[in-house]
Amino acid sequence: MSSAQPLILVPGLLCDALLWQHQVTGLAGRASCWVPDHTRHDSIAAIASAILQESPFPRFALAGLSIGCLLYTSPSPRD
Repeated sequence: MSSAQPLILVPGLLCDALLWQHQVTGLAGRASCWVPDHTRHDSIAAIASAILQESPFPRFALAGLSIGCLLYTSPSPRD
């Protein structure tokens, strides 16, 4: 069983997975990272909903930059 912790890394506005490539590499073995593509959505609520629906993890830690940080402070779409 892997001890890697599930981690979702959300890029900032106009950014993609390249933003997190060094963190994903550096955390290999410690974290199982997934970077969602938020460019298909037009609101924080839509991004949050898509992440929850598409996440490969049932539970996870969340890190974000810019718009990715706003997800942390926004009400959950599940509330």
